[in-house]
This record gives sequence, C-alpha cells and structure tokens, in this order.
Amino acid sequence: MVLELVNPHVPTIQGLIRQWPIFLAFLNSFAMIYVVWYKHNNLFQKFETVSMRIFYLNGVWLFFLTLVPFATGWIGEFPFSPLPECSYAIVLFLWTLSFEVLDRQIIKENPDLKHDYYHEPKIRIFDYISFIIAMIVAFIEPILCLTIIFLITIINVIVISRKNNN
Repeated sequence: MVLELVNPHVPTIQGLIRQWPIFLAFLNSFAMIYVVWYKHNNLFQKFETVSMRIFYLNGVWLFFLTLVPFATGWIGEFPFSPLPECSYAIVLFLWTLSFEVLDRQIIKENPDLKHDYYHEPKIRIFDYISFIIAMIVAFIEPILCLTIIFLITIINVIVISRKNNN
C-alpha cells in the first residue's frame, strides 16, 4: 500500500511549504499505520488458532485500512475542505473501532491472553472521543481536524514507547 505525496507545482521553497497539509496528512497516515501494525502484530503473535469469526473481523479491519490512502489523498487535494477532513476522521475512527471489535473477539476466544496496555478503556475512550471531536471540528475549522488526529497519533506513539520501556 502506498500513500501518495503530491509534488509541488512550482520548484520553490514556497511551493513546498504550501504542501504542508498534504505532508501532515501523509505523516499522520503513515504513523497511524505504523502504530496499528505494531498493535496488530503484537496481538496476533499471542494466540495460535484463528477462528472464522476472527478471520472475518480481521477482514473488516483490513478493509478500513485500505480506505486510509483514499482519505489521505482526498485531504491532499482539498486540505481546507470540511468533507475530506471529516471523512478522514471517520475512516480512522472506523478503523480504530474495528480493531477494538477484533481485539475483543480474540480475547473472548483466548481468555488466558495477557492484556496489553491498549486494552485499557481510558486509552480507547480517549481515542474515540477525540475522533468524534475531530469530525465535528472539521465543519468549523477543517485543518484543525487533521491537527487533532495528528495529536491522537503522537499520544499513541508516546504511550506505546513508554509502555514498552517499562
């Protein structure tokens, strides 16, 4: 999967600087995929048998993952428009929610699994509330939506780093 960075239309520093919303969306999407890959990989290494229910839920999660480049590209083309920004937040929200449903099913089928830090409700509730706020903010100040999502990602990276260092 490739997230597309669009080349500036002029060969100047100003042309590059005008692309900052695209770079922010790209960086955010990359970081989200990176963080979630870590969580997904970590989760799937902890059990041996994949039921059909887990298989199907993983397919739903992968479906939402495949929408990330589309939403990222749409923001890149219309960085200050409410609908692309809100759509980006919706895709990431659904992707995060589908991971939780998948995660809960795995825990249900494997009750002896050691729970990781991202099973903590306060972390997940923070993510969901932040995504909902970002969706609403997209219609007030579109670029702020992207900024909120970027902050969610940074916080998740910090939490992963701290929990793994302990």
